[in-house]
Amino acid sequence: MREILMRWLPILIVALMPPLAGCATTSSATYLVETKGPYQLDTGDSVRVTVYGDAELSSTYRVDDAGSIAFPLVGPVQVRGTTTTGAAARLAAALSNGFMRNPNVAVEVAEYRPFFIQWRNHQCRPVPLCLRHDSACGDQHGGRLFRYGQPR
Repeated sequence: MREILMRWLPILIVALMPPLAGCATTSSATYLVETKGPYQLDTGDSVRVTVYGDAELSSTYRVDDAGSIAFPLVGPVQVRGTTTTGAAARLAAALSNGFMRNPNVAVEVAEYRPFFIQWRNHQCRPVPLCLRHDSACGDQHGGRLFRYGQPR
């Protein structure tokens, strides 16, 4: 019996190699995402504006449908299509036009605009972008985590 097994074992191994080789993965499990540069602000984004030396102007503002934020003293400032650095420069320019001398402004994204996913039932719903995958992220969105379009 042992002789028969030893005789057929190399043939069995050679016969199983091609089907098992198809199971091997040679590509990485990550997907390439092509970006066109830094993140650009648009409608629905919330930005945290910090004006150094003036705590009353430092707050969180939402980009409206027109692509601008309603900033105190200067009115609406167009920020659609700009980066946070460009938005800070526009706000500093607006504030230096008769309101402040050499304003130092910083802008950061407080909340990203929602994106929409079409579920299996062909309904589109906004999904907030959460860059963390922990319980705080689930609690932030009402504790509802989604899998395959169904709340869990």
